[in-house]
Amino acid sequence: MIENSAKYSTRFRKKLVKARTKLNKEGLTFSDFPTLYIVISNGGLANGVQRSNLEEIITSFKELIMLPQKSYAMVSFENTKNSQATFEKLQGHVLKSTLNLASPNPILYLHYVNDLNLQKSGDFQSPGWDNVPGLIILEDFITETEQIELLKFLEADSPVSNGFDCSDNILKHRKVWHYGYEFRYKHNDVDPKSPLEKGIPKILKSVISKMKETGHIVKEPNQITINKYEPGQGIPSHIDNPEAFDDTLASLSLNSQTVMDFKNSKTKEHNQVLLKERSLMIFTGESRYKWTHGICPRKVDLIPVNKDDADKLTSVNRGMRMSVTFRRAREDYRGPSQNPDVDRPANEVEAATLEEEHVHKVYNEIASHFTSTRDKPWPKVKQFINELEAHSTIIDVGCGSGRYLGVRQDVYMIGCDRSLNLINICKEKGFKVFTCDGLNLSLRHGIFDACICIAVIHHYSTHERRMKAIEQLLQLVRVGGQILISVWAMEQEYKRVKSKYLKRIDNGPTEKEISVVPESASKHTIQNLDKGVEIKKSANIPAPPADSHASNTAAMNDLSIEDKQQSTLPVHKNRTPFEQQDVLVPWHRKTVQVSKQKSDQECLLKTPELSEDEKIKSEIGNQSSNDNSKLFHRYYHVFKQGELEELCESFDNVEVITSYYDEGNWCVILKKL
Repeated sequence: MIENSAKYSTRFRKKLVKARTKLNKEGLTFSDFPTLYIVISNGGLANGVQRSNLEEIITSFKELIMLPQKSYAMVSFENTKNSQATFEKLQGHVLKSTLNLASPNPILYLHYVNDLNLQKSGDFQSPGWDNVPGLIILEDFITETEQIELLKFLEADSPVSNGFDCSDNILKHRKVWHYGYEFRYKHNDVDPKSPLEKGIPKILKSVISKMKETGHIVKEPNQITINKYEPGQGIPSHIDNPEAFDDTLASLSLNSQTVMDFKNSKTKEHNQVLLKERSLMIFTGESRYKWTHGICPRKVDLIPVNKDDADKLTSVNRGMRMSVTFRRAREDYRGPSQNPDVDRPANEVEAATLEEEHVHKVYNEIASHFTSTRDKPWPKVKQFINELEAHSTIIDVGCGSGRYLGVRQDVYMIGCDRSLNLINICKEKGFKVFTCDGLNLSLRHGIFDACICIAVIHHYSTHERRMKAIEQLLQLVRVGGQILISVWAMEQEYKRVKSKYLKRIDNGPTEKEISVVPESASKHTIQNLDKGVEIKKSANIPAPPADSHASNTAAMNDLSIEDKQQSTLPVHKNRTPFEQQDVLVPWHRKTVQVSKQKSDQECLLKTPELSEDEKIKSEIGNQSSNDNSKLFHRYYHVFKQGELEELCESFDNVEVITSYYDEGNWCVILKKL
């Protein structure tokens, strides 16, 4: 056995044993004698080894298998003579790699195995050509000579080359500059009233003319962004702002290939597309409006060896790459929406600030209006309270306006809330309440028989703060005491039944029927593009279907956009499914008309009587322009199925008695051990 052979150093033998230990987890069985199969540790795609690196040095092999995300390669041979020759030649061989890796020259460790494990990695998808509906790739769109001329011009015309202050043109992941209009990254738009003096240069206008000849570009682009990526740089996933830019969207790749990730947040699909240098990518239909696109920051890509065999992958270096993105700014664009630009919290201070601005202050402001929409106890919460023994002590943490505090008269129940205005409303109703901080409940431990915490935990903006809030609840109850917690669910449709939150009202249009396309677009026939990526050679490009613009319109009518920038919180569209877990949810507060002689406190406590439809409309903001209302945004972390139980089960002194789904909410009942 090699492990005991004097031919190899002690260090090498230890490394070999360590490599074999890792392979044991892959289900491989080893042999101490030559077989038809060899596994090569450190020779896999995960190590950045190229297929050609191994093909050049292996002796007369039958098949070479390299799996994605694996640090080993597998080789089969026609006879043991060839396998033994390879084994003796490559054991301990230092592979000279040309890739940009942290450890560019891996040492190969070889093992005889009795059979090959051909199970492929389940969480990786090979980059493909036909898996994003509506995406068109025109390969060799420009010639090599045209590429050289274009690169030469762009390098010379960049802000750096011209000695300008480039601080605004160097983003975290790349360098950028623009023609036609300046792209504003804060809002992902342009100012249509402020075109750049320089305009679009002649060399780029010639590319636009060539694009129009394909028939896939109807309207001439008037805004161009140049992105310069060094190896290891990328761009976050995004959808180009459909309010600021129309259907026209295309991107030309220069100097190097890359792999672009496409994600559909609605279907949860994640596909990859290989973009070769000199290729033009045109977004139409679903690819334009329903799939985000981005580039993962890395120095090496896994790509198929050839188009006909996508399962055979190899590693390739990324070089410096330029992309030329062509857009058309909408003439009727009125500027960015009034949605707040709120950063995701990066630390405890930022988390506390976010919650102060978008939870505590909001509930203080909307206290009266909120109370008018939250009058009836939820049946299952009421059931939990009613099943407790008589004379039990109960605390409602985050009691709001106190809708559960009067459920029973034969128990001692108190409530607490962060909002002073909600607490004052409770006091007007005669309830025993006090103000509190849910992360620091200043009460003696173990004094309550039960605790309820309804629709509170989802307002804490980090995992650690949500854990802290549950820990505080556990401290309040005695051993054997019970706690009911409910949070808003990301799944607003469960077991094929929609929650009341999603249901339509007043027979009005559904979200999908509310078009955000200009009136002129509605004249086109609506038809969906249901095919995948089209790969074409530019020399023979057929005209696009006559209704391709209409397909873009159809996709835009069914628009579902992810966060425009990964660092900011998206604003959720009320009464629609959640696309992300951390969101800002709008609340439209109607102003209550009261007499001028009444005090501010009386104004606060004045609660208008609203019908059920009015309650729903008030949250959606479905009011006319002359309505006297104000818009607020509340922070939520909506919980995925199982997330709340997992959070609670991380405590040693907890037993989850039951968990259930209740009208768009996840709920658990806990017992303190």
